[in-house]
Amino acid sequence: MTDPAAPELVRDEIARILNRPEFGGEKSIYEELFDDVAAWFERSAGAESSERVVWAFTLAVALGFVLWVGFRIARQIGAERRSREVGADPAARVDPGRVAELERRAQAARAAGDLRGALRLYWYALVYGLGECGNLSYRDAWTNRELLERGRPDAAARALLEPLLSDIEAKEFGRVPPTDADVERVARLCERALGGAGA
Repeated sequence: MTDPAAPELVRDEIARILNRPEFGGEKSIYEELFDDVAAWFERSAGAESSERVVWAFTLAVALGFVLWVGFRIARQIGAERRSREVGADPAARVDPGRVAELERRAQAARAAGDLRGALRLYWYALVYGLGECGNLSYRDAWTNRELLERGRPDAAARALLEPLLSDIEAKEFGRVPPTDADVERVARLCERALGGAGA
């Protein structure tokens, strides 16, 4: 029978075995970065102050990340809320005064026999109202084509405007004379899309 080993020898042997690389966990990339930054600060400043600076740097990075994530979440929530508001009641966000004024001017042009002007004003009321509703980004300086390309219309606005665009342009710029039926069609689309906002 052999004599049992001294407890100190057993502890030392176990510690030696557990210190081998296969038993130690590998450092994450963040731990390695932290160690590298700490070593750099230690070389350029005292060990105690470098540790504080590294911790402050780490906290600043973590705080920046949390703020960035919070900003992204808040932006997403805001976009979803605006989308729900627009979907619930299109007329709620339209400036009824401006839409009504455009429609009044279109009606006056139509009554005076200026079908081209009436068509242009109803189209303007339609795209302005869709812009106010959030269905597309509207800018006064954009052409009709730019409204569809740069205005990022949602699917409903694109489906409404795209089929009309070539017809409107042809009749607005004189290649084809507009008819009263053309004006009536755009007037009805304007009324339907904006929920009577200009009434």
